[in-house]
Amino acid sequence: MPTALEKQIIDVHWATLINASGPHEKDTIASLLHWGPIVAIVDANQAWQFYSGSGVLSAHQCSKNQNHAVLIVGYDFTGPVPFYVIKNSWGTKWGDRGFLRLEAGRNTCGVAKNLAICCTHGCENLDKGIGGRLNTFGCNSSSSHYKKKFS
Repeated sequence: MPTALEKQIIDVHWATLINASGPHEKDTIASLLHWGPIVAIVDANQAWQFYSGSGVLSAHQCSKNQNHAVLIVGYDFTGPVPFYVIKNSWGTKWGDRGFLRLEAGRNTCGVAKNLAICCTHGCENLDKGIGGRLNTFGCNSSSSHYKKKFS
């Protein structure tokens, strides 16, 4: 049973990529997913809101007007329609248990326009493989997490 919490400061770096859309969109996002989920902003229009959980939401179903934050948590580029796996914040009754498959490589719903990731280790390697397009900055003075201390 935990008896106390021990505060530990960790080094956290945010990296933002203003625009990943274009011919290298899929490679860039796949590379960034190595570091963890990617924060993205999308157009959560009617097609998005009423996504039933089946199929892939395609580029022609939404605009690039961004109005909703989501997480890109995975991808599958092997099928006939490559897609990103998106985690939404609307609960598990929406979409496919809270997830959506979004067409990749076409900046669908504006997904590739504004991205951000958080890095806690190996941050000096964030920009490798994506052509020096990241704006990285540290924020370790205000970032901390707590771990349980057991006696």
